[in-house]
Amino acid sequence: MIEGKTIDELKVGDSAQISKTITEEIVNDFARVIGDFNPIHTDQAYAETTPFKVKITHGALSIGFLSNVIGNILPGHDDLPLSRDQISCTGENRGYPYR
Repeated sequence: MIEGKTIDELKVGDSAQISKTITEEIVNDFARVIGDFNPIHTDQAYAETTPFKVKITHGALSIGFLSNVIGNILPGHDDLPLSRDQISCTGENRGYPYR
């Protein structure tokens, strides 16, 4: 696994990975945080009536793991843009402060 590279040091072919066991508790906690209680994520009986046949995780939870890799591993903490003049955002999708 590559750790601690700067953006300038990244090259085609570099990779990083994480491993995480997704549990029912994680999915239910995530559902509570974002308010998405679609039964495809939380109800096995319902999920069995769908083409998936099993409960599936939220897509946003999966994307969160990508954020984990980018923010912690590749490139990691010290090379992320940390001010608004270094990044470009449109609309109101700029993240949400929390306490």
